[in-house]
Amino acid sequence: MRTNRYFYGNTELAGSSFEYLATPMDILKGRFVAVIIFAAYTAISELWPVAGLVLYLPIMLVIPWLIIRSLQFRAHNTAYRNIRFSYHGEYSNAAGVYIGAAILTLITAGLAYPYFIYKQYQLLAKRRFGETSFQLNVEVKAFFVIYAISSAILFGVIAISTFAAFQLNVIENIEAFAQYSLAVVLFFMILFMAIGAYIQSRTTNLVWNNLTLGQHEFSSTLQARTLAQIYITNLAAIILTCGLATPWAAIRTARYRLEQTKVMVAGDLDQFTVQAADASKPFGEEIGEAFGLDFGV
Repeated sequence: MRTNRYFYGNTELAGSSFEYLATPMDILKGRFVAVIIFAAYTAISELWPVAGLVLYLPIMLVIPWLIIRSLQFRAHNTAYRNIRFSYHGEYSNAAGVYIGAAILTLITAGLAYPYFIYKQYQLLAKRRFGETSFQLNVEVKAFFVIYAISSAILFGVIAISTFAAFQLNVIENIEAFAQYSLAVVLFFMILFMAIGAYIQSRTTNLVWNNLTLGQHEFSSTLQARTLAQIYITNLAAIILTCGLATPWAAIRTARYRLEQTKVMVAGDLDQFTVQAADASKPFGEEIGEAFGLDFGV
């Protein structure tokens, strides 16, 4: 909670910062319920394995509901200029993503994963600021292109590396293999982080550049190379400091992402926020307050 308040409070737009309004008791209630459910299921599975299998399906059906509650809670407790956000996704929307699209991804051996990510972003976009809804207008094929390029890069590098290893007889030479094993591990760590940065930057830019709030538009200009450098140096700093640099790394990453994100206001932002405040519902009527579920979705 304090982390969210710090980041929200230090994120400014047009001279005003965002607010995270959840209280420790709100978070505690939600986590208490989650721990009780998890502990009960674990105990039942250990004592009666068959009963655990029987309960697996109902629990899977509950997960979309928990996700919707989490999104409602997070949105309801986020405010800008005293105007709260809200979330209006439904159970069927979340079930379509975390059951339907997830199963499709499994039965296609991961080939449908870009579709799963596309549906997830569509679900996350079902938010409002006051009474004005966000709209995400993006085609699913754009996600497939991003993941196709990243997969081609990954498998291309693996193929070239494997070919080079055979050419140099590294695999057959045990001593050479042991000598270069650490370098290979570091190389692939950097490779995976670089590809992750490519996917993250491209999908983030794709979503923000196709997101609107009423007449207002957004822009994101993340660079894969810069983001990869940040990820790699962050990891190095965290390892060298035994974890002490984790807060610094989180702030550094968030700062870069925010610096590359812009709001292109159509007209007067002050007038828009005043109109939003006039049209918004009273805080006590928001359903998100009822359940303190925040899973960081």
